[in-house]
Amino acid sequence: MNISNILVIPKKSTIERDGLTSLSEKELLERKYKEEDYDSHLRQKQFIEELKKKKIKNFLTLDDLTIEEVNKYKAALTASGDDFFCQAAHYIIDIPVIPFNSDYKLSHGNLLPYTIHDLERVLINLENDNYSIEEWARAKITINDKEIKLTTSLALIRNIDISLRAHYDLYLDGHIKQASSGLLIVTGAGSTNPWYSFYRRVFNLKPFGKEEKKLAFVAREYSGEMPYGEINEGQELKIVYGKHSGELSVDSFDKHTYDIKRGDEIKVSISDKPLRIIKV
Repeated sequence: MNISNILVIPKKSTIERDGLTSLSEKELLERKYKEEDYDSHLRQKQFIEELKKKKIKNFLTLDDLTIEEVNKYKAALTASGDDFFCQAAHYIIDIPVIPFNSDYKLSHGNLLPYTIHDLERVLINLENDNYSIEEWARAKITINDKEIKLTTSLALIRNIDISLRAHYDLYLDGHIKQASSGLLIVTGAGSTNPWYSFYRRVFNLKPFGKEEKKLAFVAREYSGEMPYGEINEGQELKIVYGKHSGELSVDSFDKHTYDIKRGDEIKVSISDKPLRIIKV
């Protein structure tokens, strides 16, 4: 692979997002930023500088991404933490991705196998076409038969008023009425997500592999039957939303949070477009 055809999608540090990169560490600390914010900013900046030294010159921010623009490149390289990676993946449909943790000291990066210490090794292997592709299952979700962004990790259906429960009907090998503080839908990548992990322990469920063609769901603080279940290949979970206004968020991304109302039909199945991860 010609590494000049890689698109880098970097996460902005807190200081970058606030437009304060020209300030000194002392000035930032005087503005109540933490020392770890400044250190994290420097580590992320160093990672980008190292990429540029390797003659990689294509960079786009999350706000500038479109599927069409991303498809112009041979591969995408995300430089971020887990949440940003999952959100950037909404635009990475047809090309593979190389997930880097750009701040290995502060970010757990459970989904990110590479750090700055792996950069040279990864790029050499890419140039020599010495890599494989791992396919992670994603969730396809439609609202009233209109497809929304693919879910990389986790989707949540809840009442728009978080003090109230969401009411809905579930259809999967039968029909069940349910009310809960939220219905979580996860892929294998999301089965270790802290939100899901708590309820996984409550119901003694196991995480499952990112490549498994399976989805899982669990109801938080529920009433009714079937608090959890699985969606296997060829199956479809249908959710008919009940009273009150609700919302469906995909990978905790504000930009991809959708309003839902009484009578809306939400259908969930395994997408035929897995997220293709480059492994070296």
